[in-house]
Amino acid sequence: MTTPSTTTGTNTAAIFGQALGLFNLGQLDTVELLCRKIIEFEPHHPDALHVLGVVALRKGRAQSGAELIRKSLDANPAQPHVHCSLGHALRDLQQPNDALASYRRALQLEPKFAGALFSEGNALMDLGRAEEALDSYDRALALQQNYPDAHLNRGNALLSLGRLEEALASYSQALALQPDMTMALGNFASVLWKLQRHEEALSVYDRLVALRPDDADVHSDRGILLCALERHEGAVECLNTVLLRRPEAAEARFARANALLNLREFERALADYDFLLQRHPGLAEAHCNRGLSLLALGRPADALSSFSTALHLKPEFVEAADGQGTALRQLNRPAEALAAFELARRLRPYSPDILYRCAVTLRQLERHEEAAAAFASVLRLAPQYDYALGSLLHERLQVCDWTEYPGLVTAVNEAVLAGRRACLPGIYLSVSDFAPAQLQCARTYAADKHPVVPVAPSSAMPRYSHNRICVAYVSGDFREHPVSHLLAGVFEHHDRERFETIAISLKPEDTSLLGRRVKAAFMQFIDVSAASDREVISLMRELEVDIAVDLMGLTSGCRPTLFTPRPAPVQVNFLGHPGTLGSPCYDYILADRHVLPETDRGHYEEKVVYLPHCFQPNDARRSAERTPTRAECGLPERGFVFCCFNSHYKIGPMVFDVWMRLLQAVEGSVLWLSSGGETAPGNLRRAAAERGIAPERLVFEARLPDVADHLARYRLADLFLDTLPFNAHTTASDALWAGVPLLSCRGGAFAARVSASLLNAVGCPDLIADSLQEYEALAWKIASTPALASELRSRLISARQMTPLFDTARYCRHLESAYLTMWQRCQRGEPPEHFSVA
Repeated sequence: MTTPSTTTGTNTAAIFGQALGLFNLGQLDTVELLCRKIIEFEPHHPDALHVLGVVALRKGRAQSGAELIRKSLDANPAQPHVHCSLGHALRDLQQPNDALASYRRALQLEPKFAGALFSEGNALMDLGRAEEALDSYDRALALQQNYPDAHLNRGNALLSLGRLEEALASYSQALALQPDMTMALGNFASVLWKLQRHEEALSVYDRLVALRPDDADVHSDRGILLCALERHEGAVECLNTVLLRRPEAAEARFARANALLNLREFERALADYDFLLQRHPGLAEAHCNRGLSLLALGRPADALSSFSTALHLKPEFVEAADGQGTALRQLNRPAEALAAFELARRLRPYSPDILYRCAVTLRQLERHEEAAAAFASVLRLAPQYDYALGSLLHERLQVCDWTEYPGLVTAVNEAVLAGRRACLPGIYLSVSDFAPAQLQCARTYAADKHPVVPVAPSSAMPRYSHNRICVAYVSGDFREHPVSHLLAGVFEHHDRERFETIAISLKPEDTSLLGRRVKAAFMQFIDVSAASDREVISLMRELEVDIAVDLMGLTSGCRPTLFTPRPAPVQVNFLGHPGTLGSPCYDYILADRHVLPETDRGHYEEKVVYLPHCFQPNDARRSAERTPTRAECGLPERGFVFCCFNSHYKIGPMVFDVWMRLLQAVEGSVLWLSSGGETAPGNLRRAAAERGIAPERLVFEARLPDVADHLARYRLADLFLDTLPFNAHTTASDALWAGVPLLSCRGGAFAARVSASLLNAVGCPDLIADSLQEYEALAWKIASTPALASELRSRLISARQMTPLFDTARYCRHLESAYLTMWQRCQRGEPPEHFSVA
């Protein structure tokens, strides 16, 4: 404030001196009264008018303040400080050009006026002229080095020019002069954040919180930074403080929702996104992340709506396109999903994540050659990408492309044993029959994809009091599917006096003949395809399910996350995945002593329940009345017919070498295989030619819509040749039912020993080899000894009615006995344990 001028009158100088002292003490109301009293005596008193104007500015009356300051300048225009004050008023009135002119008039009067230079810089910043502002601040600091505000605003100018390191130095100088300068601290933290120096930025925010504990903006910035540091629990705690004070704080609400999403607290995250979008419906990012929450909650249809809204708001939003693809794939709309992933890929062409999801969708569409190429591209972008290596091998096996086969198998095995996420457990069954490695693969996957939430052990779960034991079968395969072909009769034979059976169907009801038959076999059939995981789990608890049986394991369309929170006191792994699921949430696996010897029990996460004959059920209600002719099936009228209707991915080059040597040794013989698309037959015929076998000696059966017709043509085969390390399962049962001898080589783990189990149960253990050499010799012996082949066929036809394999009713009684023992142990509060059914 200027020194008071000489006044006329008796006391204006004294009054102004008193006003000036009170002004410095911040008593603005009294200052205003005193200055108005001076103006009563002296209407053009420049200093009183100036002080009144400044008081008006301080009270937020910029227009009034500007008018009073102009009157002061009218009375005495040679006042540089007053020109500065007018500049301040004009800046408050959003008139930066006029403000700049006022500051420059002050500088014309007093060129070494540091405050005017500082203010000139501020006006230039208002006008977006940061380079010129920087010069003004530098000139101000040259005159007054200890000027913290000038250092602060110089830092702001440098920040706007993208000169971050220099800005950081300016903020440091401001803080050295004034350590509690909160604006400098905030900007200092912001620049550290931009420079990826997150830990240093966090320490600065901690200082700010200590200085301004009630400042919601500071807590908000700190919480958002904690999100960036992936310290999501701390972020939520910090942002809770903000939202308690300011529930409408959109940035804090969005940040907390994202932190909760990362903490897998999906319901709470969804509530935050909903709250935010009710008030800000145009936030595409919030719609997208809401979709991610809904996906995690098992609500893909609702998620799809959120992703679509995000894409409508922001058509090139790659994360929304990616999420849309995932939702569509979960809704079993793979063609549409692929289109969404392709859009995401066009927007972000070098993303291994998006390319991987394209590959998985191509696999779902059975476009295996393209899928293999896509997985190979993923590995070029990210050589250690999760599950891509095993998927590449599997997709090549699907089309019998054995390019780099030995090297890929070795790489997959080494990665799995090292605990890396290299291969999906279901795929690994066709790579290795080493039980410890299969356990490692399954555990790695389970820990990654569906980690067990902390729940009470099975022995501490609720024990329901029912007249009947409630068994819920959980599957998406209650339709024309191998699992239902095997189990339909079992479902029908369940004792309804002792057991209440419920189907929890993960897919919509199937209206095929088998689908209708399976549905009719259950006491309740509940379609949960549109329900979230939480809803399904709540439903199973409301139904007081005693035993939940997972019939899918890790096959396509499975939902293992339904089992991790333990919706039932007893949970069983059965049939869908021939091996351990690697998760402690499953209490038991149903097996027999052929597929799972006692010496191997340590390689299974589950406790083993031994059924007395064969773990695999079979349906005795099979009809195959008319046998087609060889000509109808493309087979030669004469010659020995080897067959294998297993999926092509089970056929490896070592087994194929054996088959080709058999064709070479057995004159006029052919190998009858499943068609499985266009690529695999061509590759197999080329592989045959490379081994000296005429390609036409490989005959490929066409797919038949009627299962009975498919079963009938088995009778034209003379010997079914099994695969290793992944045996025939349902196809083996089909062959044995049709009376076709099945030759198998027993491997080291569950999936490699299934055919051995079936052959023992049907009374033909002599058709089990323990090495590929023995397998080849036995196959040649059968093919070259017509009497032996005939005797084996006759024995199988008789055994169909006399041995346990196709006795569905007996199998069901054994299964029920297993359920009863599981239930009784649970009722007594005993933990799961290995046991055998008598």
